[in-house]
Amino acid sequence: MYARTHTFHRERCPCILPILFLILVIIPANQVLGQTTDPFQVLIDRGQRLLAQDDSDGAKTVLIEAVSLKPKSASANYWLAMAYYAQGDNGKAEKYFKETIRRDRTLADAYVGLGRTYMRMKNRMIDARQTMKEALKHNPDNAQVYYYLGLSYLEQSRRDPAAPLYVMQGRHAFQQAAARDTQHPDAYYQLALSFEYPSRDYNRAMSIFYKQLSVNPGHRDALSHLGKCSFLTKQYRVGLDLLNQLKDIHGDALPTYSNVLIAQLEASLLQDEREYEKAAKLYESFIYGLDARERPLYTDLRYVATPQEIADYVSADDATQKEVVRKFWASRDPDPATVVNERLVEHYRRVTHAREYFSRGQQPWDRRGDIYIRYGEPDDLQHFLLRAGESVQAVFRPTGNASIDAIRERNHLMRYRLKVDNGGSPWGNLVNRKMVDPDGDARSDAQSAVPDMAQFFSRAGNETQGLVFVSESWVYVAHDLELFFVDQLGKGKFDYPLGIHETEIEESSIQSRFHPQKMAERLIRTNPESYQFDYGGQPLDYLYDLVTYRGIEGETVLEFAYSVPAWQLGSVSDGQGLKTWFDSHLVLSDHDFNRAANRSTRIGPLERPLTAGKTKALGVDLHTAIVSLKVPPGDYNSAVEVRDEATRRIGIFQQSLHVPDYSATELALSDIRLASSIVPADNVGPFVRNGLHIEPNPARIFQNSEPVSFYYEIYNLKKDVTGQSRYRTELEVSTREQSGNIVWRFLSELGNLIRRSDDRESVSMLFEDEGESSSEFKYTSIDTGDTSSGRYVLTLTVTDLSTDRSTSKSREFVVTNDRQKWYEEQPGKALDIRVIKDKEPEGSP
Repeated sequence: MYARTHTFHRERCPCILPILFLILVIIPANQVLGQTTDPFQVLIDRGQRLLAQDDSDGAKTVLIEAVSLKPKSASANYWLAMAYYAQGDNGKAEKYFKETIRRDRTLADAYVGLGRTYMRMKNRMIDARQTMKEALKHNPDNAQVYYYLGLSYLEQSRRDPAAPLYVMQGRHAFQQAAARDTQHPDAYYQLALSFEYPSRDYNRAMSIFYKQLSVNPGHRDALSHLGKCSFLTKQYRVGLDLLNQLKDIHGDALPTYSNVLIAQLEASLLQDEREYEKAAKLYESFIYGLDARERPLYTDLRYVATPQEIADYVSADDATQKEVVRKFWASRDPDPATVVNERLVEHYRRVTHAREYFSRGQQPWDRRGDIYIRYGEPDDLQHFLLRAGESVQAVFRPTGNASIDAIRERNHLMRYRLKVDNGGSPWGNLVNRKMVDPDGDARSDAQSAVPDMAQFFSRAGNETQGLVFVSESWVYVAHDLELFFVDQLGKGKFDYPLGIHETEIEESSIQSRFHPQKMAERLIRTNPESYQFDYGGQPLDYLYDLVTYRGIEGETVLEFAYSVPAWQLGSVSDGQGLKTWFDSHLVLSDHDFNRAANRSTRIGPLERPLTAGKTKALGVDLHTAIVSLKVPPGDYNSAVEVRDEATRRIGIFQQSLHVPDYSATELALSDIRLASSIVPADNVGPFVRNGLHIEPNPARIFQNSEPVSFYYEIYNLKKDVTGQSRYRTELEVSTREQSGNIVWRFLSELGNLIRRSDDRESVSMLFEDEGESSSEFKYTSIDTGDTSSGRYVLTLTVTDLSTDRSTSKSREFVVTNDRQKWYEEQPGKALDIRVIKDKEPEGSP
């Protein structure tokens, strides 16, 4: 992954290697450090030891004395040059390396030192390569010479990205170095870098990084880049296999960072395989182990929130900040019916990616990282080299995606041409084709400005011929946006193009609207982050209902009943098996997103249809299930989820829910369970309650010819002196619209009929009953008769005749003469939005 775990780690600069390494390379074979009485040799030995201890000041003092004793000594001049090189005094280092070569023209290491000095000096890269090539004349099998020659080519390629030949020549040099020294501690790493960038041949690079670690298992940068290539190609399992092989072979010789990298690859693999809960645990374990500088990169809201949210977050104390962070992510959970927050897992992945891929030129990441963490992968990303004065449109490749290409085509004249200001800094500019204001309609004044601007940019291009900048174009279709990033300084730090010094107010106005920084700022204000969660299947349309009862110990029990039309289960002909299971989840959270209760069940096996249904027929072919759990009383946001394992279809719904408190002693009434049928039962099961088999009707839709059955329970009735409870039940059915006659016929005996009123809008019936318990359960069925189709409200009012206290509950339902038509005509049936907030259960009135 990234190379900054507990401390920020800078990649090895190709121009600076440890002095100790050079010392081990260039000590002549016939020169052995040890005791000697020769004053000159004593000084040389001491200077070498001081250099090995990174004491370049002390080494320089000693070696100056050695040169004064023997000014013609190649060895003395060489080591003094090395001391100056270690101090960064390139002028003095060049002088004494040249003096060394003048004294011994066959000493290849002196050419290497001079070449490396040139590599650090401005405009001396050609001299560096020529010096390395001269060294090869004297020692053609010296792997180190090829190694440093390769470094000079790669450094030149970074300074001139439009010259790919440098990369090829550097690659050849590293191959020669590795061929001459198969155990070279760094040649394979540099060779792999040449494939990683700018070639982006990540697969080839990954294999060579692995080779480097096989030779030098302690190579921290090779380990980091091996992980990077695994992430960029999303080959998490391949990366894990390679790292585990290295672990098996080299064990603790690998950097400790390998453990972190393995954990992060495992987390990404789990996320890719939709094992979000396991991935979250791995990410959290990893983040917990980070130091105080690194951990906030994963937890700070400043990277995803709006400017106002950021201001509120920054001004809060530590405890409040933690609560703000929790609520922020909980409110963005794409699947609130599961335990894990998939959006937060994705955030961890994005930060990890930004740390690895966008941090080469700036810590913790450059401007691309800011955008990536907020909005994720662009729909299209194109890399290109842009010369000053060149038309950007000429370097773009059509994608074949109409939406992406349309955005780029629209922005053809809203491009950036780079110029050099008087101070020599690279600048960008904006040209807009249609000049459509992102905040409004097309502006005629902007359109009239195009010819003058085009002439200006033409002049700018003529002044800056030869400048080349690595650039990237990112397109986000959902936001109708294209953003440009430019490596202004050639250091791997990408940013928005800089604006020119406007010569007219009109030019300044145009830039203020169309500069990518301004466009990004507008987007962040209105939509600070986005994530399109992959639910892993097509929408599942099901019907559900939530009902509460009192449990055995006085607690509240919530039942989640749902029915799935069989046509959504596909058929056995799709090869997904003869049977399927439903994975069901029910979660209740308070308004601060604290989880109060949750339950997950797997229901099945269920027979799948032999043939696929041709219509979305509701009919009677439903698979119905119930999930129940104990819930503390209160007001909640409920989230329910059902997934069919065979087709992977999934449906998620949310609604507000009040859970009553049944533990009190006052008269109470359960919710009303509307049912397709209620019959006595002598067994137990999810549909059996109090000896009754209650087949739920979660849709609450009834055909005219079907009875409307319902079940309810009464709690805390007062017994009289005879030990009997007496209560009155009033049943009222009313219309929700002016629809015609209501004619109801009760199909079961509730007691003595006291009163019956009948009019155009409602019908009421009163019953008196008595029992021997303080709690009673009742059920009945009513026939709609010739009642018109429409929405109705069933209201039950129970009065305790001993205390004269009353309580009521209501339930809505639908009566129709064409249930299929009613089902298909209801709004929201397409379910193209997975999570529907503050809405009645789908299919309910």
